[in-house]
Amino acid sequence: MNWTFRSLLGRPALVCAECAPEEGESAVEKHGIDAALKRVGRRISSDDYDKIVTFAQYEIEDNGCFSLSTWRRVLVDNSAADVSDQQWARSLLGHGGHIERANAWTHIAGAALYLIYICVRPLTPQGETESLSGKLAYFALSSYVATFMISAAYHVYSANYVMSAIFRLADYAGIYLSISAGMLSDLSLVSRSLSLASWQAIADVWIAMAILVAFFVYRRALLPIHKTRRPYMAQKCGLGLARSTNVDLEHSGFRAAAGLTMSLGWVLLIPGAFSALELDCAWFFAGSRFAGTGLLILGMFWDNVLLYPDSYRFDKSAPPGFLTCTRGCGCIFTSHAIWHLVATAAIVATTVGSEYVLAHSARL
Repeated sequence: MNWTFRSLLGRPALVCAECAPEEGESAVEKHGIDAALKRVGRRISSDDYDKIVTFAQYEIEDNGCFSLSTWRRVLVDNSAADVSDQQWARSLLGHGGHIERANAWTHIAGAALYLIYICVRPLTPQGETESLSGKLAYFALSSYVATFMISAAYHVYSANYVMSAIFRLADYAGIYLSISAGMLSDLSLVSRSLSLASWQAIADVWIAMAILVAFFVYRRALLPIHKTRRPYMAQKCGLGLARSTNVDLEHSGFRAAAGLTMSLGWVLLIPGAFSALELDCAWFFAGSRFAGTGLLILGMFWDNVLLYPDSYRFDKSAPPGFLTCTRGCGCIFTSHAIWHLVATAAIVATTVGSEYVLAHSARL
């Protein structure tokens, strides 16, 4: 097979399956955008109406964070969308489907998985540990549940003009929380319940988290939403794959670099693991981190470079196989939903390593 990296990147081909997007004043009125902005003390000039683009199968009227209709339409049934029978017939999502459905449910499944484990953990050897490391492990596991649920809420509210911008901040704050809690738990494992750790090592990741959250909250307060909310996959609107997404613009590199740096903090703990833990525990700790990071890199490659199935050539007559659930669930596993599954597997891999150390090490 004549395979090259260039040929792989050249494979994706956007399919022209366009539909008429909703734009300007009609989109503002139909989806309650002006009223939603006023609820948070914002407004949009009529001169900027032409910068707003929405898609009928995606956008949902923004009624604030207590809108049960938004949850129902994203998670269960979106048949209330102003979409013709002909458009529903063309959609890969099927009648009543929503592109964010798989994204939200994969996070809910992750939260349920960890919540169940927290409940049964006291019955395991690692759950019987009364050391500080054992308590910090519960803190980390609880933060994963919180992060999964916040991210699920973000994907639900992604269909709202204003709430999507607010919950994107919460989504990243939750991610930084789980990284920080996991890092603190890891540090405790390799420093004999923090007895060998300096205060700088303990505070470092939390200071980074506070700076990132404060910076992007300040940025969000300054920028109007219409400058950061962009249409995505508009060429596949007819297939139901078009959506709107908030972007970081010139600060995308800062966001990515900071998140990657925080995620790789475990590398600095490897020498401590081999110094403070038994050899088998140290290898298990290090191996689980390498495995988890490898899965994360694979997932990021899939979601940002490969972009399967989003950018590939298919239509309703030949959907992307098992990734499409048109009947019954009304969803498709986009590259981002697949990234959710891979990221969950990465978290599970690192959790297994931590729990092994807690269950088998006599030095905590």
